[in-house]
Amino acid sequence: MVRSSPYTALLFVPAILAATISQLANAQENRRSAVLEEIIVTAQKREENLQDAPISIAAMNQSQLEARGITNLADLGSGSIPSLRIQPFVNSPSTLTISVRGAGFSDPGQITFEPSVAIYLDDVYLSRAQGLAMEVADLERIEVLRGPQGTLFGRNATGGAVRLVTKKPSGDFGLRQTLNLGNFDAFKSATHIDLPEIGGVSAKVDYLHSQKDGWVDNTAPGENDYGDIEQDAVRVALDWNPSDNFNVYYAYDWSDIEATQIYFQVMFDALGVIGVEPPATDKTRFPVRPLDPTKTRQTGHNLTLTWDLAESLTLKSITSYRDLEEDTRNNYAGALLFNGLIAAAEVEQDQFSQELQLSGESERLKWMGGLYYYEENANDNLLNLASLDSFGAITGVFLGPIFPPIPQPTDARRLVNTQTESWALFGQASWTPAILDDRLEVTLGARYTEDKKSGDRDYALPGLVAAGQQFQSYDLATESLDPTLTFSFQWSDQANTYLRWANGYKAGGVSQRSFTFIPFDEENVETWEIGLKSELLDSRLRFNLAVFSTEYDNFQIGFSDPLNPTFAETINAAKTTKISGAEVDMTLVPLPGLTVDLSYTYLDPDQPDQPNPLNNNIEERFELAQSPRHAGALGIAYEFEPFSFGVLGLHMDLTSTSQYAYAPKNFEFQDSYTILNGRVTLSDIMLGSGDKNSLQLALWGKNLADEEYRVYAFPVGNPALTIPAAYGEPRSYGIELQYRY
Repeated sequence: MVRSSPYTALLFVPAILAATISQLANAQENRRSAVLEEIIVTAQKREENLQDAPISIAAMNQSQLEARGITNLADLGSGSIPSLRIQPFVNSPSTLTISVRGAGFSDPGQITFEPSVAIYLDDVYLSRAQGLAMEVADLERIEVLRGPQGTLFGRNATGGAVRLVTKKPSGDFGLRQTLNLGNFDAFKSATHIDLPEIGGVSAKVDYLHSQKDGWVDNTAPGENDYGDIEQDAVRVALDWNPSDNFNVYYAYDWSDIEATQIYFQVMFDALGVIGVEPPATDKTRFPVRPLDPTKTRQTGHNLTLTWDLAESLTLKSITSYRDLEEDTRNNYAGALLFNGLIAAAEVEQDQFSQELQLSGESERLKWMGGLYYYEENANDNLLNLASLDSFGAITGVFLGPIFPPIPQPTDARRLVNTQTESWALFGQASWTPAILDDRLEVTLGARYTEDKKSGDRDYALPGLVAAGQQFQSYDLATESLDPTLTFSFQWSDQANTYLRWANGYKAGGVSQRSFTFIPFDEENVETWEIGLKSELLDSRLRFNLAVFSTEYDNFQIGFSDPLNPTFAETINAAKTTKISGAEVDMTLVPLPGLTVDLSYTYLDPDQPDQPNPLNNNIEERFELAQSPRHAGALGIAYEFEPFSFGVLGLHMDLTSTSQYAYAPKNFEFQDSYTILNGRVTLSDIMLGSGDKNSLQLALWGKNLADEEYRVYAFPVGNPALTIPAAYGEPRSYGIELQYRY
């Protein structure tokens, strides 16, 4: 693979800059208003202005997502929302490692673990990290709720919650077709069809297909490259209003992803078996055979019934069922100093949830209460295979290929099953007392949760079973009460402050890669947060600030055995883990058509030394993973006055991250890095008379400076014998054409 010149995607910049300067010089004659766009969120499970919600939230609407080329969670990995850290998981390309404010988990692929950040597709909780890299057919906005969300969003939201909100049927006929072409033979087609309302029923159909070749060429003829991806997604939504006070909404989604893993190159080799490879290499160190894609398929059903019982009293029912299947095929090609380790796993999971909400409001009180039930069944069938004879012990040839692959001599087939049942009772009320000119609002809430988890692990293949470890089981029952108290004061129409005390809870579990299979306990979190939300300069400047201090009891730490990374342990921290920090979000509209977004997150983690069960419980240093001390994002967008042939818009975003540890133990630090993205759009190109038919043309580029940055690395051996590392995607660019009717 030959990378293009750094200037290929920037050939259009001089003309654009000249036009921009001309437009800005005539800004005094511009009659467009320079005001902020209102942002509506549902962070408290009701629609409200972003500035009115007494909680730290980062939100992106559809136009912001489009300008940044964000169509899924993985696209946020470049750091557009600094407090949200997303990186690909080593074992599965569709699985994401996600953290908010430093709270996350470094081994999300295990079905016996719970995440620290709750992910919601509309109002439905997605419990597994597998498949989170899926393209969502038509996103309306993304909301990132920072800090514990235990009261309204329940278990496994100790770090926060991320809400993916899709567009609902409009009831009017509409068509939007988008075609996107890019380097690495990238192609994406997205079709969105709104059907006219018939008999009170509105319908919307979305279909998406995308594919892209990998950026690390496999030198084995006829084999896949590292980073290949192809996926399809369908979503069908029906919105029915049989009466003025009753609504039925149903959505079905289906997605299919086939992708090869990220490439692990060797950045340190003490034994000289493979040798150190150049940073961000674009070809494999030797032919890798076989390299099969991981296949991830999932379906989901969402039935939401909304009944307005009275003018200010609403009952809502949210019923969901989801099914997931993943067939993993990874080939590390000697990077772990194993014999071309192939992790061949089959994961099956299904979940059912039912939520009932009753909400109402009066002149001084807004309240919501509800019941929640959730159950999950999952199993994981893993067999580690060898495809490479690193030392010639099997084939007699140094680095000779083993085909077909054979089982690793130290591993048996591992069969893991787990079941989860959870129910919760929750309520929250916001009261405006008749004092202080109605400027004070007090919010009190609580959630009571009971969890039951059980499962077992079985090793198969006679002769390869670790003695005494053939069959093991676990059984957990936990409960938690998570209160929230918030004081919010409206100093003026432009500024308010809040003080928030919140708690959260993450269920316990067991590491399916643990040698002992001993369960670990639940994790509890308490946070204090003080915030400012303001709109200044005649609604041209939005400035929001949150300062927080968080303490974790029984903080869950998962880490690999340095001598054998296929084994991993999880412990509860014996000492309190603390994370303090601050978040700044600012949006400025200094001139009509010009918007500047600036976000910054500061984290100050404190994790005392902990006993290491893999080293005779000796107290050792553990890092808080995915927790850069400094992270920021800058976005600049400018839209020109309409021309006779359309509206020209420019967008540039710059994200920067200081160094951080990839994993809690056996850590290797990621160096700081900065990523530059850009987009030029010509919209509202009218086709004929009228305003129904239009085109939009865009040129886009990601990582335009071709920054070489690692997304994952970890040492193997103690002391380290090798350090494999995976790098982020190099510069990409393309063209997008969109038709609207």
